[in-house]
Amino acid sequence: MAKFTELYIKNLKPEAARYEKTDGGCPGLVLRVTPAGSKSWSFMYRRGGKLQRVGIGPYPRVSLKAARTAAGRERDKLEADQDPAEEARKRRKGPTFGELAQDFIEKAATGRWGDEAQRYLERDAIPAWKNKKAHKIGRRDVLELIEAKAKTAPVAANRLLAVIRRVFNWGMTRDLVPLNPATRMPAPGQERQRERVLSADEIRALWVNLDNADMTDTVRDALRLILATAQRPGEVLAMEREEIDGEWWTIPGTKTKNGRPQRIPLPPLAVEIIKRRPEAGPLFPSPRTDKTHVAVNALSHAVRRNLETLKIAHFRPHDLRRTAASNMAECGIPRLIISRILNHTENGVTGIYDRYGYADEKRDALQRWNATLSAMIQQPPAKVRKLRARA
Repeated sequence: MAKFTELYIKNLKPEAARYEKTDGGCPGLVLRVTPAGSKSWSFMYRRGGKLQRVGIGPYPRVSLKAARTAAGRERDKLEADQDPAEEARKRRKGPTFGELAQDFIEKAATGRWGDEAQRYLERDAIPAWKNKKAHKIGRRDVLELIEAKAKTAPVAANRLLAVIRRVFNWGMTRDLVPLNPATRMPAPGQERQRERVLSADEIRALWVNLDNADMTDTVRDALRLILATAQRPGEVLAMEREEIDGEWWTIPGTKTKNGRPQRIPLPPLAVEIIKRRPEAGPLFPSPRTDKTHVAVNALSHAVRRNLETLKIAHFRPHDLRRTAASNMAECGIPRLIISRILNHTENGVTGIYDRYGYADEKRDALQRWNATLSAMIQQPPAKVRKLRARA
């Protein structure tokens, strides 16, 4: 009984009748070779005196390493007094990808990332595979979908791949699918760190011309509040009245990118905007009945549609957050305080043990940014003086 290697498998030639080889390096793993030359994996075992077989998948779509991993899972079931063949029969009746994805959305897609995951699934993956059995989706299926997406949106293709991978990982933990076809698949798009920061002239043009733009007051206020507070667009849009306590806004961890609550002091410009918003519930409610608040892509669409009216070059809503942070740095605010305002995760031991809230420092920083921003929008930018810290 030979221990399989990739070379050994490739050298197995078809014969007049189909035959099977057992892997000496993995108990129960069998490779079948047909007269036509196709090769497929299965896991074989005895239960109740009867020989049982569980299909794993075709080679080379299922590699030797993946087949051994799958066979190991079947052995674990035997040790737990489960019948792998019976489980396989249940899998054949398993969910379609549409059912699996919907289950994932309802039970695992939470917080800001969850909204993004749902958007990619509903827009790209579910339409492609809605009625296809999830366990029959192979690596080629995933690759074709991702490559098609990458032709027009390479970075979005990266996000889509990550979401698909998580859906299948989640399905595997619940024994709904045997394998993840997106495992170790390289991202198709090259990620580029954005550096767009609006100039003082652009900030004033944006703030002033928003009133003439073809968009709702909800979108106008959201864009201004992102700039005034330096918070993420998704967190601003998900803001609820119950999170506001006077001049403080507490973002629960379920809505932040790093899962940690964020307490933000609200400068005067932000307070003025919030006063205009609904007195209860979401401050930026969506006009769609199936959504609680406006989605980030709605802001992006509104910006692209109104660039001529706004009289500035293209920008994304997230660039307003970067713009606020960059201006705070120009005001002399320490990077540590800016990082706390942005709610970035700090690596290392210091980040683990430093639980000081920096409330006073954050309030002072946002007040200074508020004063600078107010000056920018009230007079020509050339006359604006950055408010630096006192010596």
